Amino acid sequence: MKQSLNFGWLFTSNTSKNEEVNIPHNAVEVPYNYFSEKSYQDVFTYEKDFDVEGFNPNRVYIIDFEGFMFKAEISLNGNKLGTFTSGYLPVKIDVTKFIQARGNHLVVILDSKEDQDYPPFGFAFDYITFSGIYREVYLESHLKTYISNIYPHGDMNGKLDILYDVNGEDEIK
Repeated sequence: MKQSLNFGWLFTSNTSKNEEVNIPHNAVEVPYNYFSEKSYQDVFTYEKDFDVEGFNPNRVYIIDFEGFMFKAEISLNGNKLGTFTSGYLPVKIDVTKFIQARGNHLVVILDSKEDQDYPPFGFAFDYITFSGIYREVYLESHLKTYISNIYPHGDMNGKLDILYDVNGEDEIK
């Protein structure tokens, strides 16, 4: 089950405090003509309060960020979940231990400043990076044991092989 977390975030930057925004969101709007790269390289805060639809304590809960730029320190209900790097890749965080049925508070402190340890900063690429949570955010709910990825492979003779990844407590037989 997927629950959208895209609407009703509070956004704080150097120029605005607690502005209500929806995801996807650009942290800074830049002009179409000349601008400085430093204009969107800053630290921004996103906060979201939400309840879990159909909460069941016997399920696994994962927050799925499909893309943010660039590094984020993320916490849920006052519990630090870690610091994550996204760029153009999704970030999935198991929040089962910290989620509750009602009154969840998600905080994302987003650092979009250049970091020489990660491309494209300091390298030759044909794109630039902006800032913000620019792809959708979901709360996923799974059984305690679930298949997370399926890899089908067929050949020209009609043979089909299926590989899969199992997550959770029990083995699938």
